[in-house]
Amino acid sequence: MWPVDAHYPPSAYALEPGRFGDSRCTGFISTEDPYDRALAQASRTQHQVALIVRQRLRETGTSQAELARQLGKGWRAPKVSRILSGMAFLSLADMHALLNFCGLDIAGFAVLAADDGVPKGMRDHVIADFLVEQLRTVQAGNAGTGSGRPSTATPLS
Repeated sequence: MWPVDAHYPPSAYALEPGRFGDSRCTGFISTEDPYDRALAQASRTQHQVALIVRQRLRETGTSQAELARQLGKGWRAPKVSRILSGMAFLSLADMHALLNFCGLDIAGFAVLAADDGVPKGMRDHVIADFLVEQLRTVQAGNAGTGSGRPSTATPLS
């Protein structure tokens, strides 16, 4: 029925692709296949990020072109537009950059997304992972600098 494949844009997983990234979006496809379900869930997550970013753009009066300039290297207005409209996949690094613009991190996003039907267990897992990552950063900094503050290099172990 719907084209469920990583080669399709995230908006293809929305019940109404033209409303991806819009609060009027009515939902996303449902499937039994685990991989297809993961792609649809990733699309839904990107939709939620797009909603938050669009709201922040409105609140600050920032254009997509200005956002691209603020995000720096690798960003241009067309990339912002494609991600927010679901015509391009959102990488994890891009997700972090967009959420940072909104004053959020992954834990903050998880809390906001919880209001949109994200299961509590999943939200708790995301928050726990984030807190463990932050603790490792602090511990690595304390061991590396002796100053009690994190160093600028964070090992990923």
